[in-house]
Parts: sequence; C-alpha cells; structure tokens
Amino acid sequence: VPEGQEVGFEFEIMENDASAKRKEPEPIVFNLEKEVEKEVDKETQRKLGKIDEDVLNFMLCCRCCNVLHECCALFPCLHNFCGGCISEQLENVEKNKEDSLTCTQCQTPAKFITRNKGMERLIESYLQAYPEYKLPAEKLEELTKKNKIQEEIDLKERLKKQPPPQPQPQLSLIHISEPTRQAEISYAVFCLKKK
Repeated sequence: VPEGQEVGFEFEIMENDASAKRKEPEPIVFNLEKEVEKEVDKETQRKLGKIDEDVLNFMLCCRCCNVLHECCALFPCLHNFCGGCISEQLENVEKNKEDSLTCTQCQTPAKFITRNKGMERLIESYLQAYPEYKLPAEKLEELTKKNKIQEEIDLKERLKKQPPPQPQPQLSLIHISEPTRQAEISYAVFCLKKK
C-alpha cells in the first residue's frame, strides 16, 4: 500500500432471518500506517522508559540515594556521591584519625576525590526533562553547606598519619650550689633531673 493511502474493509452482518431487511454496511476504515506508528511508539516509549530508569539509577548518590547534587567522584572506583555526603564522610574519617576513605558502594579505598563536572551537566539536563526528581530547596541548601570539595583532593596526602609524638621526659630544675660572692661575677649551679 503506498504511503498515505488508506486501506478500507467492509463488513456485512448476516442474519439467519431471511425476512430481515438488509442493512447497508458502514465502511470501517483501517489506517495501517497509523496503527504501525502506534505500535512503534509503544515500543519506543517502553525502551525509553527503561533507558530513563537506567540513567536515573546512574545519577543517584551512593550514600544518600538521592539525585546527585554537586557531584564528586572517587578514584579509582569512579562511584559518584553528592559533594555534601562525601564531605561529611571525609570529615568523619579525619575525626576518627583513619588512614583511608573507602567507597560505601564497593569498599575500595579511595586515592582521590574530585568534582565530576560532566555528570553535573548531565544531571542538570535530566532534571530539566524530569523536574519531579529534583530535591527540595532545603535539602539542596543543606548539601551545599556540607560540601567542602571544590577541586581534586589527594586523600593519601590529606589522610597521611603523622607519627605519634615522642613522649618528652619530665624534668625538674635542681639547685646545686649557692651563688659565690668572691669575684666580680657571681653564679649558681643548677641542673635538670628526670622526675
């Protein structure tokens, strides 16, 4: 059938009663092209829905499970986190004097944290198309306040353990002799003694 041409069918309802009046059948118009488009659209929408779901899962923070805000990536595993979430985790690691930050998704020790600007642009485009996934303004503000990562951080250098300070012996000053007054210069002798 050439493109744009309609295909028509006529159906006739036959009744067993011979005395029944014969009705003129109404033509049923069937547009094959439109039906094919509908089926293709359904399949395309199903596939796009699956792609959108996969893309959304890729844009979720590994820690808070919300859409990433001020995205940061850990190296070498490349898992993404909200800047506020990973800053909070780094702060806890430093507070507990741990020597490494591990990815909460794969448990790999991270060597670097960096902002993931490419992912941030992708998320921005996605949220324009699907604004229902955008976090409330209060939550975004909270994450922005927590975020301390503006550039790449070398975790090995930042979390390097300082050797514990060597204990200093406790000393006391002991008076040994009285000052002499026999010469122009007078002096007394003192020494340090361990407590």
